Amino acid sequence: VIISAGFKEVGREGAELENETAAIAKKYSMRFIGPNCLGVINTNPNVRLNTSFATKMPAQGSIAFASQSGALCAAILDFARGEKIGFSKFVSMGNKADVNEYDLLEYMGTDPQTRVILLYVEDIIDGRKFVEVASHITEKKPIIAVKAGVTPEGARAASSHTGALAGSDEAYDAILRQSGVLRVESVSELFDYARAFAEQPLPKGNRVAIITNGGGPGIMATDACVRYGLKVAQFSENTKKRLRAGLPKAASVNNPVDIVGDAQADRYDVALRAALWDENVDCGLVMLTPQAMVDIKEIGETIATVAPKSGKTVVGCLMGLVDVSPGIEVLEKNGIPHYSFPEAAVRSLATLYNYQRWTERPRTEVRHF
Repeated sequence: VIISAGFKEVGREGAELENETAAIAKKYSMRFIGPNCLGVINTNPNVRLNTSFATKMPAQGSIAFASQSGALCAAILDFARGEKIGFSKFVSMGNKADVNEYDLLEYMGTDPQTRVILLYVEDIIDGRKFVEVASHITEKKPIIAVKAGVTPEGARAASSHTGALAGSDEAYDAILRQSGVLRVESVSELFDYARAFAEQPLPKGNRVAIITNGGGPGIMATDACVRYGLKVAQFSENTKKRLRAGLPKAASVNNPVDIVGDAQADRYDVALRAALWDENVDCGLVMLTPQAMVDIKEIGETIATVAPKSGKTVVGCLMGLVDVSPGIEVLEKNGIPHYSFPEAAVRSLATLYNYQRWTERPRTEVRHF
């Protein structure tokens, strides 16, 4: 692992030094990562390897991350620790003079500790090879990527950063789309989706049940579902009957299910058991806004207990930050992805559904012209 900088990212002399380094490694059949990188981390308890200059070892998890930026890696490790996100593997690629994204993708694709792969790339060396390698992996595991250097100005910055070659963003977009790689625009989106893939089953369809203790958030979630290609599920009469029997008259038994602001854990229990077991529902979004009379931790425990029993994809949206933190902690401990606002929650559900569609797409012959 070569963490030192001063190679092709600084110009011609640095590029010559990098080529010389690569030639020596090849002569003696050695593989190396870098140069100009943060290092490598493997959280497998049997290995516990940290050959990086990150300040702390990340928690163990099922997310693998590979990045062309070492500085971004350091920031993400700190962010992940605060968000209680764990990793299986964490690799800073740097200038990719030897080991590159194809090597790492092939390795992570077969790694039993990894459920979802995250990429930060500034350039792709061989587009055809990337499609071949990535499309094979996305049949079994999702790959989510941030491709930086989108604008001409950003491409110039990438060139001075890791010596990345500028390329048409339309070409990159086509390469990623053809490979089944889910492209995102920000690191926050990257981890929004990673949480959902790491912790939840894929939805069988796009019909969503929304359970909320407030009308406004329910409307926001409904709008987001329509915007991102999901459907607000139509409940069966039997489901509505069960909801009427267990909820107060002021509650709405249509979707979104508004169980009213003073709803305690018992109402969430009734709504979850009715909505998630409806055959017209593929996934669920459970929402809460903090009210003075509500026991948020108990509601979190109810969601964490009931939702997994349905076998369906469920995400939580406890809106706020401080008052809702006891409930968020319970959800995170029990593998229910949490989002502070409905748009992010719905986008994550939509991404899970789009990946499911990719895995079930009709296969066609690959043609070479």
